[in-house]
Amino acid sequence: MQHNDILTNLAVQKHALLLSESYEKVCGKPFPVDFSNRPLAEALYYSSSCIVSHGTEKDPVFNYANRAAQELWGMDWEQFTRMPSRL
Repeated sequence: MQHNDILTNLAVQKHALLLSESYEKVCGKPFPVDFSNRPLAEALYYSSSCIVSHGTEKDPVFNYANRAAQELWGMDWEQFTRMPSRL
């Protein structure tokens, strides 16, 4: 999936909101990402900090990896979001 496809995917946009809300609930402060000039999903995806999440399966699989995480691990979206988080 290309960057533009990721950012326009409704499921990814909803997941970005869930990530942001969960971070604020757990940490008691907003996500440390500047949302002023970009939509939320875009701001998270292009953040210089690695942002990843995984599901709640018995053997959880990553379900989100922003560009910084993809670059650090040397994987694209499809590879990363198919990988068990234990790896």
